[in-house]
Formats: sequence, C-alpha cells, structure tokens
Amino acid sequence: MELYTIPLTNSDYDDAYIIYRPLLGLAFIGNQIMVDLAKSLAQDTDQSIDEDVHSFFERIGFLRPDPLEPQLPAEEFNPIGLTLLMTNQCQLRCTYCYAAAGNFPRQHLSLKTGYAAIDYTYETLKKLNYPKLHIALHGGGEPTFPWKTLKSLVAYAREKPIHTEISLTSNGVWSPQQTQWIIAYIDSVGISIDGRPQTQDTQRPMASGKASSPWVMRSIQELEKHQRPYGLRLTATPPFDYLLEDIRFLCEHTRCKRMQVEAAFNSERGASYQYKLQEGLQFLQAFFAAQRVAEQYDRVLYCVGSEMGKITAMSCGALFNSLIITPQNDLVACFEIVNDSHPLAEVATIGRITSQGIEIDEEARSHLRGKIVERRASCRDCYCYWSCAGGCMPRTFDPGANGHLNYGVHCELKRILHREMLLKYIARGNGLLKFNPQQSTIANVLPLSEAV
Repeated sequence: MELYTIPLTNSDYDDAYIIYRPLLGLAFIGNQIMVDLAKSLAQDTDQSIDEDVHSFFERIGFLRPDPLEPQLPAEEFNPIGLTLLMTNQCQLRCTYCYAAAGNFPRQHLSLKTGYAAIDYTYETLKKLNYPKLHIALHGGGEPTFPWKTLKSLVAYAREKPIHTEISLTSNGVWSPQQTQWIIAYIDSVGISIDGRPQTQDTQRPMASGKASSPWVMRSIQELEKHQRPYGLRLTATPPFDYLLEDIRFLCEHTRCKRMQVEAAFNSERGASYQYKLQEGLQFLQAFFAAQRVAEQYDRVLYCVGSEMGKITAMSCGALFNSLIITPQNDLVACFEIVNDSHPLAEVATIGRITSQGIEIDEEARSHLRGKIVERRASCRDCYCYWSCAGGCMPRTFDPGANGHLNYGVHCELKRILHREMLLKYIARGNGLLKFNPQQSTIANVLPLSEAV
C-alpha cells in the first residue's frame, strides 16, 4: 500500500498531517495517532483495531488495495505523436524566451524533413494499428513564420488515410488571411499571451518594439467568433505583482475556459532556468491568488503540478512516444532542446533525419532513458513521486555525468505546490479528497461528513 504522511508544520495545529494515498486517490488530515494507525493498516489491513476507527477507514475507502501502478512504456521506440519545431525565427522578442528566437541565423524545417517525419510516424501508427495521427506545430520560434512550409506539411499530413489532428502552439500574431486558414485547417490552438496589454507588450514586444497585444487579441476574437477550440498560456516573471490582474483581464476579455501559467526565472533571452526559493514562493502566492480569481469567473487556471488527478510513471512522454524534429534535422527528447547549443543537447539528442531517412540513435536513447529511470527511482520517498515523476528534464537536469540527479529549489517548490493543492481539495471536500487517478481528473470530492 502506497502511503505518504506530510507534516503541516506551518498550520494552526502542532499535530497535523496529510495522510495521502496517491495511487488510490485519497487524502485527509489526521494527527500523529491517526498517522500511526494509517501506517499500521498499510502493513496489515486485517489487524484488530477499535471498531469505530476501523469503520471510518473502511467507509472512506482507505482499506482498499492500490490499483496497478503506472509503468514506463517499453524500451522499443514507437512514436505515436509528431512534433515539428518549424523554425528558430519569430516576430516577437519575448524577454524570457528560452530559445532566444530571432537571435540566430535563420533555420526553417525543410519540406523534405517534414515529409519524412510524417511518413515515419504514419508507418509506425499503421504497424501498431493506432487510429489517430497527431501532429504538433511548435517552436523554437513562431511555427507560422515559415508559412508556406507549414501549409504544405498540413496538406501532406491530411492526405494520409488516417484520422489526423493538428495542433498549433503560436504567439497569435497572424494576418487576416492566416487567421482564416488556421480556423479552417488547424484542430486546436494554444496561444501564448501574458495578460493585460501592459504586461503583454512589455514581456512580449514585436521585434520592432511595437505592441503585440492588438494582434493577439484580434486572433483570439476570431477564434471565438468561429467557435474554434483554443487555450491560453501565460508566462509570469518576477516579482509576479500583476499576475492576478492579468488573469482578471483574460477572464473578462476572452471566453477561454482553461488557462495555464508558468513562471520564467531566467533573467535574459536564451538563458537557462535559475530557480530562487524566494521568487518561487512569490510565484506560488501569486498563482493561488490568481487561481481564486479565475474560479470567480468559472475558469480553470493551472500550472504544472497543480492538477491533482495526474498519476503517472513519466514526467513527459516525449522520449517514449513522440518524434520531435528540429530545423537542424535532429531528433530530440524535449521540444525545448531547439538546437545543438542547448546545454542538454548532447544528452537529449536521440537521432537524426538524413538522406536515408529517420535514424534513431538507440544507444543515445537508451542512455537518456536510463538517466530518467535513475532519477525517478531516487525520488521514491517524495510524496510527489506519482505526480512529478522525476520532473521536467530542462528544469531538473544539469549537464554532466550526474546532472540528472540534481535536486534543489525546483523540487522544493513542487512539493509546496502539491501540498497546498492537496489541502485545497481536502478543504473543499469538507475533510476528504477523493479522485480517480486512472482518469487523471478529479472525479469526486466527497465531504468527510458523508463518508463517515
């Protein structure tokens, strides 16, 4: 039985713990006596204890065995998804851009490379008898920048005799003609926008220095007018003072139901993430306040680690089931590894596209898989083990032989976030959180009064 007990050292009570069974989807608050009982029952559910106490544990479902644990996919590489990193160019000059898009000599994904990647993925799906081809058009830069190439690749993919879904992650700076084409041919869109015009235009200016917010808001309005599915993704930067008002603005000026926000701690374009505890705590405080505002508008605001239903054996499926192609024709295990100058490019590059086609470097891929498995195994005692699953590679790995075993502020912030979200949903359930981890969504928040 998988059981974690999390002390609430900053609570109003000296003797309070979260008693948490992630695989079962169960959490509640108890004192040290309850913790000792829970640990004892985790070892032997049939032992003799007080009848009322046993009845309580039985009614909340605590005595049920854990379901089967999620497992990593098999060693064999069978990508069922394709991500095309279209370019290293962009119309914007975002202050925190991890790829420093537009700073380097122009590189676009070639049609030949894109066609080869689509063919390879399609043949894999056919071999697996998998019913759907999903293609994600993404950065390095703005994927709509090489517009003719993008349109040709979409048309080529649509010709395959398989159900095809195409998603686009974009800055939303489109011409009217591009907007109408995207509405007609793209299935779902993720738009990066950082909030109010003041924030957007400061953090995400055009390359010319002009405002980008009018372009992006116009694109959102067109998507809404034609009832096309889209999501919004915000990046918040220290000191995070304006996040609450940025969320309020988007709630009042868009109809987007789900918004994601993440913090950027890098101080310059192209820089690596530099987590600092105090800044991280400021982000979490701002996130919780903004999340409450979003709920007032019946919207969902989330960040990585804030959704309770995620029970998984892998932080990211990219290494295991996705083909990611860079404009340099490299196959990489993360969409943030956009070129060979990235500090993790050596460990994250797992093949190339050559004149002979797709060439998977199985030795490199196996080497990286081993690092991910080793890192996750070292996290076994952490209560985020089944949700974080070792963490996002660019956030947690450092270059070097043992860089995958780096632990620091990022891990601490993840634990704080997870603990606070557990407390939030326990409070909403009047003392008991129950969710269905197999569906990765909160299925039921059962009040403790009803459970007992």
